[in-house]
Amino acid sequence: MNAKSNARVLVVEDSLAVAKRLESCLQQAGYHVEHARNGRDALALADRKHFDLVITDEQMPMMSGRELCRALREHPWYGETPIIFLTAAEHFGEDPTDQALRITAVFGKPFVPASVVRTAEIELNASRRPHQARVH
Repeated sequence: MNAKSNARVLVVEDSLAVAKRLESCLQQAGYHVEHARNGRDALALADRKHFDLVITDEQMPMMSGRELCRALREHPWYGETPIIFLTAAEHFGEDPTDQALRITAVFGKPFVPASVVRTAEIELNASRRPHQARVH
């Protein structure tokens, strides 16, 4: 079975323009996509629906991407779910607490949406999820 045929992706991004670009690329690639504008809204969605992959911004109002990742890792459905992190920070991963978030991949902003989609496809098809983030 094709991983795309039923894969649900949650995009968490407070910039509507960035979110729309990502959503469009993911939908064109065959994924079912939902969008939340902040971590708090994302958690509410994640409690109601199961997502196969999460793409989240780091800096958002109400709840940061790091806070969202911590909460998702404690959630019974999302302990091993791939999470792709979007960040403007130059040194993500240097803080020892970043390792505990088990981010699958990190993209610096600005990023190429097609690269994020390719990484999403790889992660959704992977049989084993790496726990060390790959920086793109």
